[in-house]
Amino acid sequence: MLTAFVCTEAHKEFLKLRHHSKPLAEMLQMTWCPKEPSLLQKLSAPRSNQPCIIIWDPSPQINAVALHGTAETLDQRSRIFEAVRDDPSRLLLILNDQSDREITEKFIAAGADEVMSRSEFSPALFQRLLQGMARRATSVASRSQPLVTPKPAQTAVFQQASHSEVMSKIEGAPADAASETDSFLNYDQFQMRVDLVLQQENDSPDNSCCVLYLNINNFRRISQLLGKPQARAFVRSLAEDIRPAVTVSHVMALLGGDEIGILLCANGDDATLSEIVQQIFHTLEPGVDFREQHLNVSLAVGSAVPTGADIGAEELIGNASIAMTRAKAMPGNSWLRYSRDFKEAVRQQISLEAEFRSALRTDELEVYYQPKLELATGRVRSVEALVRWPSPKRGMLLPNDFIPMAESSGMIVPMGYWVIEQVCKDLAILKRMGHGNLTCAVNLSFRQFHDRKLAETVFRIIYNADIATDNFEFELTETAMMLDTEFTIRSLIELRKLGLRFALDDFGTGYASFNNLRRLPISTVKIDQSFIRSVSEVAEDATLVEGMINLSHGLGLNVVAEGVETRSQLEFLHRIGCDEAQGFIIAPALPFEALCSFLDAAASASSDALVFGRRG
Repeated sequence: MLTAFVCTEAHKEFLKLRHHSKPLAEMLQMTWCPKEPSLLQKLSAPRSNQPCIIIWDPSPQINAVALHGTAETLDQRSRIFEAVRDDPSRLLLILNDQSDREITEKFIAAGADEVMSRSEFSPALFQRLLQGMARRATSVASRSQPLVTPKPAQTAVFQQASHSEVMSKIEGAPADAASETDSFLNYDQFQMRVDLVLQQENDSPDNSCCVLYLNINNFRRISQLLGKPQARAFVRSLAEDIRPAVTVSHVMALLGGDEIGILLCANGDDATLSEIVQQIFHTLEPGVDFREQHLNVSLAVGSAVPTGADIGAEELIGNASIAMTRAKAMPGNSWLRYSRDFKEAVRQQISLEAEFRSALRTDELEVYYQPKLELATGRVRSVEALVRWPSPKRGMLLPNDFIPMAESSGMIVPMGYWVIEQVCKDLAILKRMGHGNLTCAVNLSFRQFHDRKLAETVFRIIYNADIATDNFEFELTETAMMLDTEFTIRSLIELRKLGLRFALDDFGTGYASFNNLRRLPISTVKIDQSFIRSVSEVAEDATLVEGMINLSHGLGLNVVAEGVETRSQLEFLHRIGCDEAQGFIIAPALPFEALCSFLDAAASASSDALVFGRRG
């Protein structure tokens, strides 16, 4: 099978070309080279004497053999043409913005085999050109035994040169430049460097390398505090701070956003690696001073080492990234080594995402409702909507089984709107049954709350269902509310104008203060079940919960206790004046039909029977 190197900066362009070449998939494998340096690296790598096709989309426009550009760019383009001219089994197709005969002739003279203008592009023509070039490349290769080898000078550069010399060839920098010590590579350059080290490692098995993938925890808050330009400068400054902790030969890169890459070029054994990571963490322990700000910073770190001779740079960096993502779920500074089990978990996640997307499209999800008891009257005045997924493959899945995946994939937003629509339908039925005053609480996720079309979409759904907006209460966690307080206040005020009410969920587990509660336009706080669990046995917990209730009432807020499971907890909450209780002793989350039966029974029961007659 031939390889076709597609050199274009736009990944979308590569995907389009790969799609158009699908009829030739059995004879041609498409590989993306985002920039000229990455293409040169591919052409100069070991085993680069194999026949290939190069599809080059020069950007910016090279104006016939690169008459314009920096000295570095001109040198790179000249070397590409030289590599093609010197090897007849390498065929070059130029994709050109202009349909100009003179420019086309100059490209051909420089070494191109075919030139295709975008105005003339068609899938059929593109496939015919590729098919003809593939036949010519394989024909030349079969007649040349042995195959044409790369130029000796290039081979020597990539197999014997030092890291700085190699990068001077790739990046156009002098070998003794200071780039190793006071600047950082970008992602593409980092990937090329890892590729080169892996090639050297294959030639010398005694060498060892390791990739560290670092992510700054809670970077969004730092970015909001500093502003985006300053936040980028902060990441660079942080990379400079941790550089001295890496005591072996290494390369560092700013991979974009809040991520830093480190390639340990030697001594990647476990003991050395552990010492380096711990030293990085130790460097950050006192906090970081940046432009008159003192910031407490923690990192999630993933590490990966080559697991075989066939592993490439992209896969190795990806493995380290997978390990970092899992480490990020742990608190504070965290580090995980990559394991093959991690990739299996990623495959499972991808499979779960695909199944969930289908479930959302086919209305496979269900809304359950958990009643909340008004303790002063013993009546059910409100319920909370909770999503369940009766998966045909996996059985009944609870929110913790799929909500994190929905959050990370972004599918939580359409799912949230689906829940609101379903709740509207159910509330309309309950209204006809005589339960028109029931309030339903619906959870809003962090992603959905920050959807700019939230107010417009919610109003449209409720208006079309002919449901009163005061039948709704939206619950948000402290994290969603407090991450960007000013945005939160503006959004809540906008939604409150529609008649909607808001509750702060899991109160006490995050970092919302009572001062922030005073500023937020909310009507309810829900005390997290972790505080309720031991109120009837531990005096300190009882005092804490009573204080939270009294302070909330002082701010004019309704209070709901979550996770109430025992009679003694319920009696305590009733005695100290908690407004509502929610938990298994009252009722578990019920499917809609069971909720209807529960509400009918509750309407005819006495207050005492409701409050103290269930599961005592």
